[in-house]
Parts: sequence; C-alpha cells; structure tokens
Amino acid sequence: MKIYFNASIAGRKEYLKEFKLITNFLLSLNHKVYSTHVFNREVKEVNAQTRTQHEADYQKARNEIQNSDVMIVEGTYPSIGVGHMITVAIELHKSVLILYQNEPHGLLIGDPSRLLFLKKYSPKNVAELKKTILNFLENSKKRLLNKRFNLMIDETEENYLDWISKKRNVSRADYIRQLIDFDLKKNNDNENFSQ
Repeated sequence: MKIYFNASIAGRKEYLKEFKLITNFLLSLNHKVYSTHVFNREVKEVNAQTRTQHEADYQKARNEIQNSDVMIVEGTYPSIGVGHMITVAIELHKSVLILYQNEPHGLLIGDPSRLLFLKKYSPKNVAELKKTILNFLENSKKRLLNKRFNLMIDETEENYLDWISKKRNVSRADYIRQLIDFDLKKNNDNENFSQ
C-alpha cells in the first residue's frame, strides 16, 4: 500500500522516536511511505518560506495524499497543519488512522466520518501499536473505493439526494455509502452474507 504519514514537525523534538517507530514498521512491511515532509524540514525553515513555497508544499502534500491509499498520523503533538491535511485526506476518501498518547481534540472524537479512526497507544507497548496499525491497514484495504457501478434514479430520488446531501453536508455518493454501511452494521450477523 501507499501510506501518507503525517505528524507535527514542531513535535518531532519530543516524539521523533515514535515517528520513526511507526514509519520504520510500515517500511518493514514493504509499504511506500510518504514522510519526508515530517523528517526533512525544520520549523524555522518552513516559517521563513514565501507564499509561493507554501503553495508548492501544499500541492505536493495533496498530490501525495491523492496517490496514497491511507493516511496514518501520529497526533500526540497538536498541529493545525496536520489537522488540515487530515481533512484533505477525508475529502479525497482516504481512511485516516490517528494515533495519540493523550486525549485528542474533541472535534476529532465527535466526527462521524466512516474514514476516521482514533486509537490511543503507549510507546512502551510496541506489539499493541503494531497490531493496531496492521488491523487498520487490513480493514482499510477492504474499504478502498475502487468499485464502481451505475445507478439510475428518478427525479424525486434525485431531488431528495440533492436536498439531503446539502442538509448533511456530504456528497450524494457519501450519503448512499452511509446508507449501505448502516445496513451492513445492522445486518452484520446475517448468515447469508459473507464479506
């Protein structure tokens, strides 16, 4: 898989060991990991950039997220930039795992997105951290949006989809996926369905 790893550059001083633990584990599984934006830049240098340089950085990050299958974030050290890129990943329909050692921001906890997963971890329990990452990757592989089909609907259904998508601030496709996911959860014990 292709994985976009993100974490606070400012938090690197305190959490570099954890950042490397996560990315080295992903690399050991032969995944492609986009992470140079975390390891090869300094806060002072980033803050001194011009607007044009910031725009280029943003476009590069967006392209790397677009080319990735998932995003994994070490989110213990808060960062507005990292938070924004989480939003970009979700808008691009990428599953996001946020690993943290303390409590995450309440907005993350309250976000109902089917693509957002939060997991507390301890750097002292490396086996559990690796298990969490493996579970996320395995489940995300099943959730990649790579199946397409056509759906014919009538005008009333189209009007309803337009209305509900505006009301809930989701795309029509996301709304339909939410309906399917809800039904899957409800019928999870159905013996006739096998995943």
